[in-house]
Amino acid sequence: MTTQTTLAQECEAAYTGLAIADLSRYGKVRMTGKDGPDLLNRLTSNETLKLASGHFTTTVLTSNKGRIVEHLTVYTTAENKLSLLCGPGNAQKVIDYIDKFVFGEDVQMTDASSDLALFHVLGKDASRAITKLTNNPALFTERLLLAVDIGGAHVFVSQAPEIAGAASAFVMCNAADTAQVQRAIDGAPISAEAYEVLRVEAGVPMHDKELNEEHNPWEARLNKSIDLHKGCYVGQEVIARLNTYEKVARLMVGLEFTSGALPTADTKLYADGNEIGNVTSAVFSPRLNKNIGLGYVRMKWTAAGAKLEVGTHGSGETATVADLPF
Repeated sequence: MTTQTTLAQECEAAYTGLAIADLSRYGKVRMTGKDGPDLLNRLTSNETLKLASGHFTTTVLTSNKGRIVEHLTVYTTAENKLSLLCGPGNAQKVIDYIDKFVFGEDVQMTDASSDLALFHVLGKDASRAITKLTNNPALFTERLLLAVDIGGAHVFVSQAPEIAGAASAFVMCNAADTAQVQRAIDGAPISAEAYEVLRVEAGVPMHDKELNEEHNPWEARLNKSIDLHKGCYVGQEVIARLNTYEKVARLMVGLEFTSGALPTADTKLYADGNEIGNVTSAVFSPRLNKNIGLGYVRMKWTAAGAKLEVGTHGSGETATVADLPF
C-alpha cells in the first residue's frame, strides 16, 4: 500500500520532472480484415474509416440509447489493421459487443492485452524526453502513431491525455520488452494510487467509473471524440438530438470536499434538499492538500463554486464544484 509520504513524492515527480506509469492492465484489441475500419465507423461516434496508417483518434462505442459502452483509442498500424485501446479488463467486452454486429464481414478480433505492455510517460519533462527518444516533435501537435526503437525494443508512441499539467505520451511494446523500455525512458515510476490522483486532478474520465452505460459522451465531456458530420452509427440520432436541442441533463464536474472524510464512489450529492448527482471518483491530493473527486451533477449545479451536500440530505458533509483541471 502506498503511504501518504510516498504518494506525495510520486505526484511531485510528475509535476516537476519525468514520471512513468505502467498501464499494462489496460485492454488492447487487434482488429484485422478489410471490413474492420468500416464496421468500427458504423458503431462509434468519431470518424475512423478515413484514419490513415500511422495515426490515431479517440471514439466512443455507443449503445442504441447513445450511452457509453467503451471509450476507445484507435490506432492504425497498417492498412486494414487497427489496434483498440480500452479500459482495464475490457478487451473481451469490446470484442463481444462489436461481434454482435458482424454479419459475414471480413473482420477478425483478438485480445492482445497480455501480449503488450503500455506506459504513460508524463510530467513536466515528458515532451522533451519523448521528443529526444523519437526524434519527432510533431508527436505533440499531430495525432501520430510513431513506430520507433527505444532501448533496443520496437515500440509504438503516441500523444496521450494531458496529466500533471503537461503534454504526455503512451508507449506500447511487447510485454517481453518491458524492462528495457522502462530503463531507456528512465522516468520515476509511479504507483496506480498516484496515477489515480493525477488522473482526477487532470479531470480525465476513467473506464467503469465516469465512463459507463449510465452516461452519454456529452455528459462525460468527450466532445473531441464525437463527429457530428460523419453519418450514421449506433446511437447517433440520440447523441445528435441531445446536442441540437441542448438536452444534456448532467455533466461531469470536479469536486472539492470540505470535510475530512473521503466519500466512496456512488455517494449521492444533494442541493436544495434534492438528489442532483453522485460521486464517481475521490482521492486525497497531496498537491492541493485536500480531498477531491469527480462526479456527475445536473446542469443547474455545474458552475464552479456551487455548494453541494454529500451523502444524505442534512449529513453535514459538503462539497464545492471546482473547475477542471484542478
